[in-house]
Amino acid sequence: MNNLGFATNPNGRYRSVSSPLRPVYAEYFPRFNESELRARLMRLDTSLATLLSTYNLSEARRLQLIPQNFEARRPDLIRVLARTDFDARVVDAFRKVDRGEFVEAIDPSQLYLNATLQTLGHSFLSAPGLVLYMVDRIVRNLKSVTGRIVEIGSGSGFHLAIIGEVLPKFALCGYETEQQLASQSTNWLTSRFGNRAAVFNKAVEASTVFPAPVDVVYQTATRRDGVIHEIAAQLSIGGIYQCVRALTEREFAMHGPSTWLRYNFRDYDEYFNGSWNLASCIETFLKDADGQLSSRDRLYGVQFVEFQER
Repeated sequence: MNNLGFATNPNGRYRSVSSPLRPVYAEYFPRFNESELRARLMRLDTSLATLLSTYNLSEARRLQLIPQNFEARRPDLIRVLARTDFDARVVDAFRKVDRGEFVEAIDPSQLYLNATLQTLGHSFLSAPGLVLYMVDRIVRNLKSVTGRIVEIGSGSGFHLAIIGEVLPKFALCGYETEQQLASQSTNWLTSRFGNRAAVFNKAVEASTVFPAPVDVVYQTATRRDGVIHEIAAQLSIGGIYQCVRALTEREFAMHGPSTWLRYNFRDYDEYFNGSWNLASCIETFLKDADGQLSSRDRLYGVQFVEFQER
């Protein structure tokens, strides 16, 4: 995930984002310019001053404001996440679930940064701040206290483990196409949650029928149109559907010529038919009593891998 559209002001504090769409991920975990980094490092420790973003840390090292060998520890990451106003139960889940247990052959210095990590094949371990946001929005909007959660593209199982800690009365079901990841995540999740958890080594398609009623569905890869409506139809009334989608033409048109988006894409067709996943939107829906999905929350300026459809 990137802080897309972030523009700095060399003469003062960071300038929020060039995109007119709100909220954006950069509002939670910004990139800072030189003067702001210097000011923050005078009053905060390295972790809180940089928010453990790779960009901020790289700049701080380049400016020789922090030791070149600085390495974040797990408690450092927890403190960065805890400074937000997200649900305390979600932050507490990060204290219980060690990100380091879900990746292999990764440089240890990268484990506890607020950054995305590549695992196997085309799978990525999402930045902790992004997982924090997504789980928080599910928890805030969910009405039921028990049921079944489905993650489409469950990868290493880390995201599912976090939500499993926050919602202990829900069954956990992951779908993952990478066989090795599906096997590893099954072992980890069942050792922690027992028969509450299961991961299937298969893709989710419009024709997929879940074996039991579902109360939460979320996708961790971006899909142009976002919602898979045939899957949403299996969602219980009052259930949550969370997905990552491309910007609409109207959302794209709101960006002026000086924005990051217009600098990289001349028009909507070039965006929509190109690398649109570099500037995506997370949208969280609630299924109303009439069976319709009602948008409850959006977050702009995020980057995900594309959803693989068969």
